[in-house]
Amino acid sequence: MTKKETSIEGLYRIDLKPFTDDRGQSIKTYSAEEFASQGLPTAWTQTLWVSNRHRGTLRGMHWQAAPHFETKLVHCQRGRVFDVLVDVRVGSQSFGNWCGFELSGAVPSALLVPGGLAHGYLTLEDESELLYQVGGEYRPDLQKVLRWDDPTIKIEWPERPVVISERDANAPLLTELLVDRVP
Repeated sequence: MTKKETSIEGLYRIDLKPFTDDRGQSIKTYSAEEFASQGLPTAWTQTLWVSNRHRGTLRGMHWQAAPHFETKLVHCQRGRVFDVLVDVRVGSQSFGNWCGFELSGAVPSALLVPGGLAHGYLTLEDESELLYQVGGEYRPDLQKVLRWDDPTIKIEWPERPVVISERDANAPLLTELLVDRVP
């Protein structure tokens, strides 16, 4: 496992090392010992599996507000997605900035997402699947959503969404939100 820093504080790309032989491949996606040795979170309280039928499906931009921030370890198990994070932590040096990463079931990697970042993705292939390990319990009353095409953030999506929920399509802009402080 190799931890790579990004331009957003606390957000890391984790490159994983597969073991491959004539049977196929095995990938260790998490090791408490390895994560702890690199100063990364080791307490996961939930595991979520998300499937997406169609290319062009957009989910996001979501996060959970204080005091119940959620840390996430995000893997693309199958297919391909463009994964995006926006720093919505007031007081953060990277407030309002975004990072985008292509995640693929063919390339063993993950994103370690700290609490206080809005997260979303656009599927680039049919039948794309993601696996999330989450630190913190889901609280629907603290769930927040940010407009995916906010003109002040200027996310450079690789293509326009074809499938998007009404909630995500009509989410508020960053300037309309009362955002959270850095945890």
